[in-house]
Amino acid sequence: MQPPMMPPMAPRQPPLNMLLALSFVAGLGLLMVAGILVSYTMTASVRANQADVDNWTAYASMVWNAGFFFLLVAIFGTAVMRRDVDPLGRLFLWLVAFILVLVLFVAPGLFFSRP
Repeated sequence: MQPPMMPPMAPRQPPLNMLLALSFVAGLGLLMVAGILVSYTMTASVRANQADVDNWTAYASMVWNAGFFFLLVAIFGTAVMRRDVDPLGRLFLWLVAFILVLVLFVAPGLFFSRP
């Protein structure tokens, strides 16, 4: 006798966990794009027009802020929403999020200032 057919299992991760993971990846990607834009404006061969350099610097700072927003949403959301993580792991996520908030206040002045 064959066992009865089992119904298909639901996915183990709810959509919120997938959104948090995608937010984390999007935040890191936008931070990477901001670094590329800043390095593009720092190269000597590109500095033909100062207005263009200023525009690219402004775009880089906007992408930087969007990337940090997505990154902080992902880390805070993971620390708050995920109940299956060890309490020490959640405490570590809160600590990382706090350090990222401090970096958010300090880094743009260092990252986007010209020597």
